[in-house]
Amino acid sequence: AQLISARTKAALAARKARGLKLGKPENLTPEARQAGAAASKARAISDMRTVAAYAGALRSQGLSLRATAAQLEAHGFRTRKGGPWSAVQVKRVLDR
Repeated sequence: AQLISARTKAALAARKARGLKLGKPENLTPEARQAGAAASKARAISDMRTVAAYAGALRSQGLSLRATAAQLEAHGFRTRKGGPWSAVQVKRVLDR
């Protein structure tokens, strides 16, 4: 990993020394940042649609957020990053 890092830094320094553009500055504008955040939120909502429906059904049965998280785990649902569910994550999915 350190070797890759050193090679990448050297290549970027060489490119910069030649006067070539690094990165994509148009992605740093406020409009581009807002568009990226909106796209991420839309993707999260889309990815978690099934989970939200199931969690909503569990909550309507009177289960707590913690118990709902446990049920999601027990039925094999995973978070977007593949980790375990917590009560806070369940609340956020339901709030969306």
